[in-house]
Amino acid sequence: MNDYETRQEARRERMRNKAARLRAEAERRHATSDDLGRVMQGQPILVGHHSEKRHRRDIEKMHTNTRKAIEATDEAKRLEAAAARVGSGGISSDDPGAVAKLQAGLATMERQRDQAKQINAYWRKHSTLRGFPDMRDDTAARIDATMQSQQEPGAPWVPDKHKVYPGYFFQNLGANIRRVRDRIKELESRPDPETASPTPAIEGPGYKITEHPEENRIWWEFDTKPDRPTCQLMRRYGWRWSPTRVVWLRHLNNAGRDAIAYTRRALEGKQSPGLTALGI
Repeated sequence: MNDYETRQEARRERMRNKAARLRAEAERRHATSDDLGRVMQGQPILVGHHSEKRHRRDIEKMHTNTRKAIEATDEAKRLEAAAARVGSGGISSDDPGAVAKLQAGLATMERQRDQAKQINAYWRKHSTLRGFPDMRDDTAARIDATMQSQQEPGAPWVPDKHKVYPGYFFQNLGANIRRVRDRIKELESRPDPETASPTPAIEGPGYKITEHPEENRIWWEFDTKPDRPTCQLMRRYGWRWSPTRVVWLRHLNNAGRDAIAYTRRALEGKQSPGLTALGI
């Protein structure tokens, strides 16, 4: 397990732990509400009696605990679902194995494209897919039936009805192949964090900016806690607060380096000569 996968697992575990705490809180509040209900046992409010205020207070407590138990359960379900999704949203550029995973996905798409071309050529030549290499007879029969029904008189219009795989299939697949190839080139062009020479830090009035290739992040550290307008400005320029590192972060890429210049100008109100050192 590499460092990225370790961080993903830690994030998943934090969500699961918080969900478990919320479920425990929900059970506790349900128990409190049940206890209050058993004490009252359907007793009506005695208006004017000395017990009226306490009775109404207990009813309100029972309703509050029930409501908060439901809210805690809903939040626990949301966190459990989010924990299950961690790592399933695609291939992150932070993953050291991103290039290998993208190359594997690219190879799969290229095989899919080549097979689709072969299937179209086989159908064009034989008007059936029976006998196509490695295709089951029932699969071939199902596709044959679909293709034949599309070509019957009065059949609904479909694009490229004489092809098993229509033109838009190849257009979409080709676009995805080009996108993945471009991303692989971008990742391969990044300097190796183990061999890259360190970039000098940028220091300004009350802050310091450093690059961390091993994390693929730019760190923006303030000497003291920034005020609310400064935090809003940082978010406006795409910086995200990291409570674990106690710094503001952006991805280490051209967009992140550009954000340094824009953010400094907004903070200092002028172009900073120190940006020349980073080629910004």
